[in-house]
Amino acid sequence: MLSVVTPLACEVTADGPAATSSGLGRFLRESRSVFRLTSPISAAQPFEAANRAISPGPRRPLATLGMLIILSGVALLALALALWPGLPPVNQDEYLPLLPMSWFTKEPNARTSLLRSYVIRVLGRDVPALAYPYAGSLKGLLYTATSLPASISTYRRANLFLVGCLFSLVLWATSKLSRGSLVAAGLCLVFLIADTSLIVLGITDEGPIMIGLILATVLLMLLTSAVEAPRWWLALPVALVVFLGVWDRLNFVWFVASGLMGCAAASIARPLRDAARLLTISAIGCAIGLAAVAYFLPQYTGAVLAPGKGIPLQDLTRLWEHWIMLMNVLDPFAAYHRYINVSIIFGSEHALYVAYRWAFSILALTVMVASLRVAALRLRRAHHCAGLLFFLGAFLVSLFVLIVKTADAWSSHHIILVKPFVYIALSCLLMETTRFRGPLIALAALLAAGFGYTGVRGYVDMQSAPPIFGIYDVSWNAVEAWQAASRSNVSNVYALDWGVFYPGVVTSPADQRWEMTEVETPEKLLNLSFGKAVANIGLLFRASGPHRWLLSSSDVDKNYVVVEQRMFGNHKGEKWVFLIVNTPGRRNIEPPTTKPPSNVVRNPAFREGEAYWQYEKWEKEPGNAELAIVPCGPTGTISCAQITHRGDADSRIIQEIHFAPNAIYEITAWAKARGVGERSKGVHLCLMSHVVAESGELRGDTDWHQLRFYVSSPKQPRRMRLAARLGTFGEINIGTAWFTGFQMHEVPAAPKGARVFELTGEP
Repeated sequence: MLSVVTPLACEVTADGPAATSSGLGRFLRESRSVFRLTSPISAAQPFEAANRAISPGPRRPLATLGMLIILSGVALLALALALWPGLPPVNQDEYLPLLPMSWFTKEPNARTSLLRSYVIRVLGRDVPALAYPYAGSLKGLLYTATSLPASISTYRRANLFLVGCLFSLVLWATSKLSRGSLVAAGLCLVFLIADTSLIVLGITDEGPIMIGLILATVLLMLLTSAVEAPRWWLALPVALVVFLGVWDRLNFVWFVASGLMGCAAASIARPLRDAARLLTISAIGCAIGLAAVAYFLPQYTGAVLAPGKGIPLQDLTRLWEHWIMLMNVLDPFAAYHRYINVSIIFGSEHALYVAYRWAFSILALTVMVASLRVAALRLRRAHHCAGLLFFLGAFLVSLFVLIVKTADAWSSHHIILVKPFVYIALSCLLMETTRFRGPLIALAALLAAGFGYTGVRGYVDMQSAPPIFGIYDVSWNAVEAWQAASRSNVSNVYALDWGVFYPGVVTSPADQRWEMTEVETPEKLLNLSFGKAVANIGLLFRASGPHRWLLSSSDVDKNYVVVEQRMFGNHKGEKWVFLIVNTPGRRNIEPPTTKPPSNVVRNPAFREGEAYWQYEKWEKEPGNAELAIVPCGPTGTISCAQITHRGDADSRIIQEIHFAPNAIYEITAWAKARGVGERSKGVHLCLMSHVVAESGELRGDTDWHQLRFYVSSPKQPRRMRLAARLGTFGEINIGTAWFTGFQMHEVPAAPKGARVFELTGEP
């Protein structure tokens, strides 16, 4: 059992009980400057002497911070030299924070429609603050302010710098919370360095991980300072951190809620007056920050309040299933699931990664229980010294519960968010023990060594694992394709498949325009560039994707000529194609009408096959998901889109549709389900946007049902993507879905009681 903490010296000093209501920080400063800390347990004195010998104490905080920065910087430099050459290929989302730069670097006629979206008013001017909703906004502003060159090398070096900042801040927090102990900081550093998945994701992800963790660590420090000595001025920095964190990534709300729960738990150990002040300060600071986010970015309110995003706490079966799923992306190898097909290569090494998952899970549970247990023991003997441990324990418990409860928390960069805080709490907890401290520290170091070995082995296995296929395929072939397009002399480039648009925008010349669209038919190809007389245009697409018809289509009578075709397939993953097409006699096949058709959806019953529709999918293994146009209905005379998931997958058929300004639309389709899993997102309709707009869903085995939802468009006309879907992001599913009879009509008003989803953002 963990003993009462000696370093805090909360029991006996030369003058008896020394702690007062003035706070733990003041007591430590006074006791260290006047008295020598003593321990009632003689067996712990050697450890206390060693801790005092290496601890810089409160008089040298800058020297402590400098030493920690040097330690983390040297360790990161060595690790970067080992990992940099083999880092996985870039993900399209890596470039999201760089998009605001393109507002300034691109010529006006070359700015894509995406660059004009998500602006905020600053001093009467439009500023492109958001590169992408809930992702990378703060980092995008940092790039814009510093005018760094838009290159993957610059981006990853900047990310590495942020990883170093995170390490330094985490070590500083550990040292502060353990009263200046460099032993605790060193132990925390060992765990951080051993966590290769945290570092690789920090370098390659789109940015919110490191910034979010840095802001969360600052929030932790501010709230623990309030726990020690609640001062009213702390509400202002808390509000600022909450605003920046939630603005940058919506799931920062997890940290805000967990911090409030930690303060509530810590108030148990405070006198009534101080407890009320602590809760008031933390609540006011968080409320001001969230109110500022709601004021500047009202679309966040809808995302936070959207129904159906959580798992009820009473649904223990589903919560357990979600945690097991989160465990599957917890180990260092599975953390690379965005790049490779993890499930194929486990083989004989499966036991190693399973052991890692359970070891970390048990470690996290032990830290949470032990923190609360020691705090409860201390509460009976010196209640004023239990606040920090109550805070850390409750903070971790709340953070784990919120992540597990959030239904769409699935990615490795969600579960990885808790790791640094587990390491902080573990290191501080070990410094609070008096019995068996040496063996416990040695055991923790051995565990960190095991984590490090597993991380290195996962990184090695990643190099030989097969890549993911389908829409989320990320490979060096895609990198070479968009690089070739950005270096070409065409003025317009169209990304027809996911994975190449964002890097193309930020690395292309100032006068080269990029757009992301679909080309289902030759007629749509001729209408690209909105009918402008641009002779040569570039097309980027996957060779085996839905646009493969461009490789075999006869262009003699289609009014376009293929000027150049380049195939990129020297690396693992799907082949990519860069096509330059010449359209000397381009014409507008479908001239706009003065009045929109009664049904906006084209080919609503699939009588023309897949025309105007695009199929997108993510599948854990090749062949899990497929689309077919089949006869359906009672007599088999109607055509339907049939989506079949033989294994876990997320797929949808998509059509780009037009929304007139200031209108309300009713969107419907007939759908049927068979064998669809009950625990994940089922058969439904939605808009592929960052505003939640979707119908109800079908699960299990059903007959035909008409799915329906209502949408209100803004003042500007919009083009958005309507999707008929089985599964969703983070909720892959199995089974079969049928869709037909799509209708999208403008209506005077929605029926009474029906929810109307409001569209915001990109015009």
